[in-house]
Amino acid sequence: MLDNELVVKLITLATAANAAERERLLNELTVKEDREDVWVKFLKFTKKEILRMPQEFGNLFSINDLRTHIRKRIRGGCVDYEARCRMKGVDISVSGKTVEEAKNRFIRKLFDLREEQERQKARLYEDFCLEYFEKFRKRKVTEKTYKNDLCRSNRYIFPAIGDKRLDRITPTDCQSILDMLSERGMGKSADEVYSLMNQVFKGAIAHGLIERNPLAVVVHLQHEREHGVALTKKEEAQLVSCTSPFRLYFLIALYTGLRPCEYNTLRREGDMLIAQNKKRKNGKIAYKRIPICPMLAPHLKDLTEFSFPSEKTLFNHLHKLFDHRLYDLRTTFHTRCVECHIDENARKLMMGHSLGVLGNTYTDVSDSFLKEEMKKFIYPLPKGEETGNG
Repeated sequence: MLDNELVVKLITLATAANAAERERLLNELTVKEDREDVWVKFLKFTKKEILRMPQEFGNLFSINDLRTHIRKRIRGGCVDYEARCRMKGVDISVSGKTVEEAKNRFIRKLFDLREEQERQKARLYEDFCLEYFEKFRKRKVTEKTYKNDLCRSNRYIFPAIGDKRLDRITPTDCQSILDMLSERGMGKSADEVYSLMNQVFKGAIAHGLIERNPLAVVVHLQHEREHGVALTKKEEAQLVSCTSPFRLYFLIALYTGLRPCEYNTLRREGDMLIAQNKKRKNGKIAYKRIPICPMLAPHLKDLTEFSFPSEKTLFNHLHKLFDHRLYDLRTTFHTRCVECHIDENARKLMMGHSLGVLGNTYTDVSDSFLKEEMKKFIYPLPKGEETGNG
């Protein structure tokens, strides 16, 4: 416990405006070994002792930017002195039978701390990146996103800077990676690589491995991403009447708005289709419920089990039929929902979009409401010419 006199001196020291007064109080608070009670005081190092410290720490102690407290402890008749400093990245606590012994051990600990800091700074980008992904990023993204992150890192980042120390990676190193991708016309990959490197460097800063993010001065223009293009109703009619062996899977994707990564999670419960929402973060698992619409019901009939081909197979066959991607089927579903005046909240829930913080908290839409809204999803299609099987 602190005695009343010491408390008064500490308060006075904290509020003293005069430098001479602060120096006087610090001198009074310097350890005096003739005290027999238990106390806590500022530990003052001599100039000679400061010169024995690692230079970076010695400089901080000399300008009083680092301060150490010492505590006299009496235990069972034995006396020891504990010196402790916990500020500016220093976390050291040592004990000695005398103040001098505690000081000497404290100085040795400063060298151990510097060695550990140097060892950490010598970590290579690839080693830290893999550790950061495993311990932190893996918990925040879906399994597919995590695998894609590793793939991009292995393909574009590690070959360039993977074997470099984190503290020696320059903005020029990072700029070269992004410029290479942009010159190849890989704008989307450049965006993803920039984001991945940025997260890793921020993680390294949080761990005290580097002080600055080398991306801070890098010039990177966000790639203007192409949004999906909805099928025309003529193209939709051709898809409905085509003879492709994958026609049913195309129609399911078209009339449910599923993301390609959600195809294999689809199941049926009566007149509702259930699929996992793959865009939920932080490892949360959520499902979306999509009523079977009038446009899909005649093709689905009583089918209850689904076995979707691979995304690559579906993509290739769709591309042979039209100049469209799988994601365009999702865009078409959303477009038709808008054209059929389906309620916005129902549309967002079926698409797997967020309703916003308040919406997610207070909105609990029933299946019956979704079904009533989905009854609106019906419209005539022009008579299309039958297309081949691709």
